[in-house]
Amino acid sequence: MASNLWGTTLYLMKLSIKKQFAYPLMFISCLFLIPMMVASGVLLLYALATHFSSVSGWSFDQLALLYGFGYLSHGLLMVFGAQNIWMDQLVIKGEFDRMLLRPLPVIIQYACSNINLIGLIDVVIGAGILLAASWRLNLSWNVGLVFLLLLTLAGATWIRLALYLIVCSTAFWTKRSASLFWLMTDLMERATQLPLSIYPQRFQLVLTVILPLAMISYQPVKQLLHQPGSWLAGLVFLATPVIGLFILFLAVRFFNFGLKRYESAGS
Repeated sequence: MASNLWGTTLYLMKLSIKKQFAYPLMFISCLFLIPMMVASGVLLLYALATHFSSVSGWSFDQLALLYGFGYLSHGLLMVFGAQNIWMDQLVIKGEFDRMLLRPLPVIIQYACSNINLIGLIDVVIGAGILLAASWRLNLSWNVGLVFLLLLTLAGATWIRLALYLIVCSTAFWTKRSASLFWLMTDLMERATQLPLSIYPQRFQLVLTVILPLAMISYQPVKQLLHQPGSWLAGLVFLATPVIGLFILFLAVRFFNFGLKRYESAGS
């Protein structure tokens, strides 16, 4: 049973990837547009760090490290979670009807419905920025640290996926979730690409405990740089995947709860 489930899941992912090869110009155009967009963000960080000497005590190289690590998980989100953008349209057009008829969990079908190869461009760019900033900061790497960072990266991606899934699942009730998606995107960018220390303490607390966006990049990079006041100290690398899995579990439960409120196209 488990082997059939995995086999079917991989087949759905393969079909999703094949569909994208029908529009090669889209991928080619993004090869130029996305780097330009990211370059403008990095230049803005450089301008801020140069004009103010530092941003809340963070140098440009440290800001670039934070940006790169945060952008890595953003890229993985875009690979595996881009379908959340259109969840409200799937609800309105009754696209979940077909998923409900298949002998496969709907959440798996939904997750495999759009494996977005364009997100790999973001992954490569984020990795490049991270490595370049690490080299400029003379960070020492070892196998154990790389493993912990990969584990943290997985947790950061799970947190992103979970929060978007929760927000967009409101479409089962409201029939609209795109605006909430872009609102969450704006919040994610502000909370993962800049040090949270620039915000008031209460807001930092909210982004650490209630919406754990601090665990996506700020706390891990702060620990990587051995800055004082890192939450949970060395345990932050393990806390992120644990928190990510827990929130993802809650998000799937919320999605399934919303699915019970789904009204098919024939209703």
